[in-house]
Amino acid sequence: MLERKPSDVTELDSDLADVAARLRRSTVQVVPGNGRGSGLIARADGTIVTNAHVAHGKRAKVVFDDGRELDGEVVAKARERDLAAIRVDARDLPVAEFRDIRTLRTGELVFAMGNPLDLVGALTSGIIHSVDRSARRVVADLTLLPGNSGGPLADAHGRVVGVNSMVVNGLAVAIGASVVKRFIASPSERPYIGIIAQPVQVPVMGERRLGLLITDVADRSPADRAHLMPGRIVIGVGGTLLNSPDDLAVAVDDSDVGGSLRLDILDGERVGGIDILVGDASRAPRAA
Repeated sequence: MLERKPSDVTELDSDLADVAARLRRSTVQVVPGNGRGSGLIARADGTIVTNAHVAHGKRAKVVFDDGRELDGEVVAKARERDLAAIRVDARDLPVAEFRDIRTLRTGELVFAMGNPLDLVGALTSGIIHSVDRSARRVVADLTLLPGNSGGPLADAHGRVVGVNSMVVNGLAVAIGASVVKRFIASPSERPYIGIIAQPVQVPVMGERRLGLLITDVADRSPADRAHLMPGRIVIGVGGTLLNSPDDLAVAVDDSDVGGSLRLDILDGERVGGIDILVGDASRAPRAA
């Protein structure tokens, strides 16, 4: 076992206390009326991000580290990502710093900040268990309790790598920073193309590769307008072959509404391309 000098231990204690203080300043309590959760200051202009399952209704009270209590409006929700944005009338708030989860390694030290069981600004530590880059999730071996939802998961430098969302088999699951940042940038927009597909194995250039068989195309959706029909097989996006069934969903999620997304389609033994203008699911036509 490595021996540490008292001065080393003191310095380590001070560093961890600084990380906790920095996280606490950018973490808030979210009180939707029934229970208490956590949130993260995402923008200095008063934008708070939390879980969709924390932000009940259209209003929520936000309590800051300095004791201020402000009424907030729930301005956007993305239930499929379990994210919600709350807007409060405040300026010059201490914004959290984010880190790209693609640089995370299994075994790294991480911290969860939140308000579990009405304990304000509580910190718990653990290590990275795994990083699901396709689904943009971070899984950590640390303890989350009711009230931690919506709070930050951060590295040893206090940089946020995700927003804590749930516990699965005793492990903490956080929504990755890239998904959170994109939601913050356009909280009311949800990129979509309007297809349902299932994984299949197909021959591509003499090899068996993953494909996505389109089983349904929503009427008047971007895919429908691009004349993409059920029965077609997607094998890649923008010239990059699929490696996971989630790759297409991730590509759509990372796209700009109104931008073009090129799908690589297997047509017999040939590969062609279809360009689709990505739509906004919140404005998608509804069936009568």
